[in-house]
Amino acid sequence: MPPRRPPPVKRPYTLGQRALQSDTTRERVLRTARKLLEKGGAAEFTMENLSAKSGVSRQTLNNLFGNKEGIITALFDQIALGAGIEEMRQVMHGTDARTAVRGFVRVFTRFWRNERVLIRRIHGIAALDLAFGQAVLSRYARRRGAAEVLATRFASAMALPPSEAAAALYTFTSFEFFDIFVSEGMTEDDAVEQMVRLAERILI
Repeated sequence: MPPRRPPPVKRPYTLGQRALQSDTTRERVLRTARKLLEKGGAAEFTMENLSAKSGVSRQTLNNLFGNKEGIITALFDQIALGAGIEEMRQVMHGTDARTAVRGFVRVFTRFWRNERVLIRRIHGIAALDLAFGQAVLSRYARRRGAAEVLATRFASAMALPPSEAAAALYTFTSFEFFDIFVSEGMTEDDAVEQMVRLAERILI
């Protein structure tokens, strides 16, 4: 009798299933992280709590995110996508300076408006935890870099030199700036519009 053929290899399917399970687990962890941050900030947001509340082992958390800073970085990226950060590509490739400034401020203030409570909690932890703070700063460095690119690109239309224009854009799109307006009694939508008007008045 001829030798029996080995059964077909199912590895690609297995890898696909693992990837799907990994994505599902990742989403569950990030949902749990958000709840812990919104509920109690630094006191609640520990790896032990995250493991217990999400039903995911510490080893799996480490494999997926590395550490607590990796989790917050992933959460920031998720929030940014939900707030429409992909629109920044259109802003950066526009041809009109005024439209670009308006769009730049609106994109980032929408980020803060949609997640004000969560971002406040994250900032609270960042003030106490150096490594955590560095993870937050690394994300904010991207915003600073984008502001510098925009200010340089439209330098001829800006009322300030590129370095000062970039610093102003970075300031006008900061969470602290937005939070002050809202804390003073403005609605979140009014705060967005006020920040857009200020940026436009000073920069163009």
